[in-house]
Amino acid sequence: MQICLLCQEYPPEVRGGGIGTYTYTLARSLARAGCRVHVVARAAHAPLTREEEGVVVHRIAPPPDLLQKAARPLTGPQSFLDAYAYSRAAAAKVREIVRQEGLDVVQSPEHGAEGLALLRDGQDLPHVVRLHTPLALVNEAAGRKLSPGGWIVHWMERAAARWATLNTCASRALTRRVAERFGIPPGRIRVVPNAIDHEQFRPAPSPPEGEPTVLYVGKIAPLKGALVLAEAIPHVLRRVPEARFVCVGSDHVTPGAGSTRDRMRATLKPFGADERVHFLEPVPRGELVAMYQRAHVVVLPTFWDNFPNTVLEAMACGAPVVASAAGGVEEIVTHEREGVLVPPGDPERLEDAISRLLLDPDRRREMGAMARQKVLREYTPQRVAQRTLEVYGEAIGRHRERHRRTL
Repeated sequence: MQICLLCQEYPPEVRGGGIGTYTYTLARSLARAGCRVHVVARAAHAPLTREEEGVVVHRIAPPPDLLQKAARPLTGPQSFLDAYAYSRAAAAKVREIVRQEGLDVVQSPEHGAEGLALLRDGQDLPHVVRLHTPLALVNEAAGRKLSPGGWIVHWMERAAARWATLNTCASRALTRRVAERFGIPPGRIRVVPNAIDHEQFRPAPSPPEGEPTVLYVGKIAPLKGALVLAEAIPHVLRRVPEARFVCVGSDHVTPGAGSTRDRMRATLKPFGADERVHFLEPVPRGELVAMYQRAHVVVLPTFWDNFPNTVLEAMACGAPVVASAAGGVEEIVTHEREGVLVPPGDPERLEDAISRLLLDPDRRREMGAMARQKVLREYTPQRVAQRTLEVYGEAIGRHRERHRRTL
């Protein structure tokens, strides 16, 4: 099968987040399954096309939009002009691939409406739009209102999802919310989980030793529960004084409130707890694996996550997870089996769950083993690639049937 995946933040050239990680894992697993896989991604430097790990990666640089600078005060960081300029450039690259080699199916993320120009232009291809979490739902979970430009991005994302042949989504939780918000029949959305590279993310030969370590991986942001974690940490240290916390991720700066890291430090300092918390910028995947392997507990006190890679990575490395019962997390972690689920925004319950696991090594080992086994059963790249190919086959069939009816 000839497949093209659109993903602006495809690593390693562009440092992104969950969408980049998802696409990177999927592209390689589809290539290993015998597919010809192209990825259209944003260029951090000069445009280029080259093969990377069996995947043909096309790095593109959309032409600068003269109106973009003027639009910034209206749109903030979510520039709809930039989004659509990139979508046009991606569509042009896909058409070039079609002319040169042909394609059977295209997949794009709803985030930023990367596939909108291709869908709007009526390119005669089956097109699957992957739902990660639309901008409107991200803002809603964070308690923010959409800017005028944000509303335009919301419309663009909605249009792309509605015009697609089929949609996929990692969690049932997001499927329900997007179906309602975008007006998509739930029967047109296929639930296909994210995969985790279980060969790279794997347990260490022996359990972690040394100081009890709690690891947080992800953007240091209020939406991810970073401030709730800061409230819980001093109370954990009262029960487990030797514990240390490592927070890996980029800092989120909230307009009017400032740096989330600084806000965490301000909460920790009166208790003297700031000395037990270490902040690191994002690290390469190899270093991240080692950090999971050394962690006694991995924590994600998020207010909303569709299907967080942090949880999958921790489970694959055999680390017990303490996470919020929010979004798709409940579909990955079974409470008191692979980890402990707590209500979002509850520092007392979060502290108690972390402390109890730090004080119970037998329970940690048991949960970590069950977490690893669940990954091997349900979230391997091979399993997810096979399910994805089934959806692509369905999309191709639907596209042909629709085309036949118009003849």
